[in-house]
Amino acid sequence: MNIGKKFTNAGMAKLTIITINYNNKAGLEKTLASVLGQSCMDFQYLVIDGASDDGSRELIEQYGSRINHWVSEKDNGIYDAMNKGIKKAEGAYILFLNSGDFLIDHQRIAKVMPALQGKDIYYGNMVISENGQEIARRKFTSQFVLTNLIREAYPHPCMFTRRDLFDRFGLYDESYDIVSDWAFYTKAYIQSGLRTQNLDLFITDYDNGGISSTQIGKEQEERRRLLTSVLSKEALADLKYLTKIKSRYERSFMGRLRRFLEEK
Repeated sequence: MNIGKKFTNAGMAKLTIITINYNNKAGLEKTLASVLGQSCMDFQYLVIDGASDDGSRELIEQYGSRINHWVSEKDNGIYDAMNKGIKKAEGAYILFLNSGDFLIDHQRIAKVMPALQGKDIYYGNMVISENGQEIARRKFTSQFVLTNLIREAYPHPCMFTRRDLFDRFGLYDESYDIVSDWAFYTKAYIQSGLRTQNLDLFITDYDNGGISSTQIGKEQEERRRLLTSVLSKEALADLKYLTKIKSRYERSFMGRLRRFLEEK
């Protein structure tokens, strides 16, 4: 383990960037270069590696003096690694930028930092790439609301989340292999609502080769498991029926579903 430079005012940083990695040296190198090449370096940077044996550890060691904290040890999966990073985070906000993902340009953090002014979540847009080639550009809705959360995920590579949300609602649930971040935000919204703001900026180039992109069936099963735990049987039946009917019925159903969850 290596402890790099620390903030002058420990615990007062506005942002912590966390990268998790396992045997993805090529992707990690892109991520490290992106983060450490930012024009604004007023953030804490953590790298959590799962005891990689492909040269990733040696690569991290090369950058060790510029990383605030890194560790290379066995873990119990993606969300265990992310939780390790959360526990070490000193910033008011957290951005997960995992190996293979990289910031759009060297000015991204400088452009985002002034906007982080107290809301629970700030989120932007992202480029989606596969095998190094751009395949899509994703702009997320300006409204971070429950109905949208149920239908889609807001990917963590372009989300800046208040660190204290994890104190209020707990860490990521490691019983989910793929959708624990989505489950966290969905349950947090149901319990108390979330103050959010769309930055309307492209933040990240996202590597589409990750686990959630290649195990669609399991992702859907985990989403169903979460919804089953928070929805009534009647609401679940309505949701299943909704997929078979025309979109004009969606607004009324989603309104009823939202009221049901807010009452819970």
